[in-house]
Amino acid sequence: MVDTKRILSYTIVGSAGYIAPRHVKAIKDTSGIVSSIIDINFSEESLKLFPDNIEKFSNLEEYLKNSSPKCDYLVICSPNFLHERQVAISLQAGMNIICEKPVALNLKGLKKLQDLESKSIGSVNTILQLRLHPVIQNLKANINLSKPNKVKINYVARRDESYFKTWKGKDNLSGGLITNVG
Repeated sequence: MVDTKRILSYTIVGSAGYIAPRHVKAIKDTSGIVSSIIDINFSEESLKLFPDNIEKFSNLEEYLKNSSPKCDYLVICSPNFLHERQVAISLQAGMNIICEKPVALNLKGLKKLQDLESKSIGSVNTILQLRLHPVIQNLKANINLSKPNKVKINYVARRDESYFKTWKGKDNLSGGLITNVG
């Protein structure tokens, strides 16, 4: 259990990616600090989010081997297809993890991670980014949560050709529509 009376430290995996700035903002808004960052490619743009002297690592294994002391939470913002492996090795190192969805691309991977978590002193927490969306909040307010409900949701997101040339547009790397709302 993390002592919430002290300042919490975070390491961001995938610090140069699209979603990392939102995590940095949330960390700052809750009086936390980003103590180190991990990415295979640090862009000038992404480094503007962090102090000049922040610890930088090119991969998670390097961080786990060389960083001391470890952070309170490892924040995984890397591409979806990397999550399962990164969560697994972080749990094996006893770390607490905040992972962008999905934690794994399939049920087999999720069960493996649940097993690892049950044997680890670390924990896995995931992001449910639509839980605070006004439409979802309205839905929750207007249904009886004590009984099963049938809900139909239409989610439309326009994507151009470039999207489908990245890992996000490939089902085997993103997990497909069921795990990749973005």
